Amino acid sequence: MEGEEWRKIWDQGGSALDDLRAEYDKLAALGVIEAVSQAMTTHAGSSSVVELGCKVLRTLARSMPNKVKIGEARGIEAIV
Repeated sequence: MEGEEWRKIWDQGGSALDDLRAEYDKLAALGVIEAVSQAMTTHAGSSSVVELGCKVLRTLARSMPNKVKIGEARGIEAIV
């Protein structure tokens, strides 16, 4: 979810925001963060892989527990 659509849900808060964060947590539980981090490391020379990976990690980081998981999966190193 990008830009205006996210901003609208963020501004409204409430159950819509909670539901969206729960969806992000489900994706993280499936291993998406680790897979993206690995892909970004393996394909560091591919700007399209790195760009897409950054977008995915940025989106999943909207949930606080996922911020920790991104750090644990070396997602920060993959970005830098």
